[in-house]
Amino acid sequence: MKKRTLFLSILFSFFYLLPSSFAEWKAAPGDLFWIDVPDGWSWQSDAASATITSPTGHQVVHIRYSKTEGLDTEEEARARVDEAREARRYELADRGGKTILKVERKVDGVYGLQTGFLVPTREALNQATSIVFWHGGYLFDVYFEAPREFLRMKMESIMDTLRFQEPPASEEGIADELISEPGAA
Repeated sequence: MKKRTLFLSILFSFFYLLPSSFAEWKAAPGDLFWIDVPDGWSWQSDAASATITSPTGHQVVHIRYSKTEGLDTEEEARARVDEAREARRYELADRGGKTILKVERKVDGVYGLQTGFLVPTREALNQATSIVFWHGGYLFDVYFEAPREFLRMKMESIMDTLRFQEPPASEEGIADELISEPGAA
């Protein structure tokens, strides 16, 4: 019985993680960024944030963006990104979260920091991801968490489509770009 359950679990995870058919590119107000939202997922945005929600409503990718002033150099921008990452780390530490991953990430040449967390809840030990970018005078703070790794990976695959430059118009161009450059450096 255990083997069958394990097999079904692996099979389900495999099919769930297969590349989704992405529906259409969505742009944040002012064309701050573009992201490809999968079929069935909803997109909402306003002047300060965007939210991508799964069909069940249980998985949510939050993207907050705010205008930053006084960053004249690359070093100042990197310091602001690091400050934002540390603020998220402290926030999750207050919830009992532990940092398990810290990596640099680039999207369209834009520097960012990605941090992975384990966050205890009543029901599970959630796996969370925070990604912070600074681009074009804006600080971008991305956050998502899920009770299972395959759900977190699904949301990360959506984030892998994030672009700071307008994506190609043709579907072939989009597919070629995503295959050759998945978005993470």
